Amino acid sequence: MKKCGRCNKILTENNTTVVHTLGKIWLKSPCTQCYEEGLQKDRDYIRKRNNGKKLEAIKLMGNKCVCCGVSEWWNLTFDHIIPVSKSNKPRIPSNTFTNQIIKDSELRNEFQLLCWGCNMSKMTNKTCQIEH
Repeated sequence: MKKCGRCNKILTENNTTVVHTLGKIWLKSPCTQCYEEGLQKDRDYIRKRNNGKKLEAIKLMGNKCVCCGVSEWWNLTFDHIIPVSKSNKPRIPSNTFTNQIIKDSELRNEFQLLCWGCNMSKMTNKTCQIEH
């Protein structure tokens, strides 16, 4: 009998994590509950790390929407001052964006902080149409 590598429960068909790889099914050592708990811990760690990086980048960019002054970090977005469609520069992958913003002060000059509402208004109307 196979046991979970974390909690030592006996693995059955009902509590075994099944992983599909290249068309083959492999039984993984943790039980379903331990596997899900591990995934949640990984997600929480990544979310905390990414939010920390975003907060650091926001602080470097002025901590508030340049249009209306909103300062809730979760509502702030990085807006291209010159739209990607009109610039000759390649798009920056989202998984490295905040690190690049933190490290490169010249790159920060190409972006501005806008709250979600101002960013959506600017995107659809070319300029922010929200009355502040």
